[in-house]
Amino acid sequence: MTEPEIDLVVIYCADPSTRRDFYQTLGLTSRPEFHGNGPEHFSTTLAKR
Repeated sequence: MTEPEIDLVVIYCADPSTRRDFYQTLGLTSRPEFHGNGPEHFSTTLAKR
């Protein structure tokens, strides 16, 4: 049996740039993304298996 894995976590906030800066202080590197007409957001890859 395969163990479940977390593939995606979404955190909504009023000020994405401030949150991006906070997570960068924890050592996470993010990059801006947008899809279609959706809002710009930031993405971080934690690990690949």
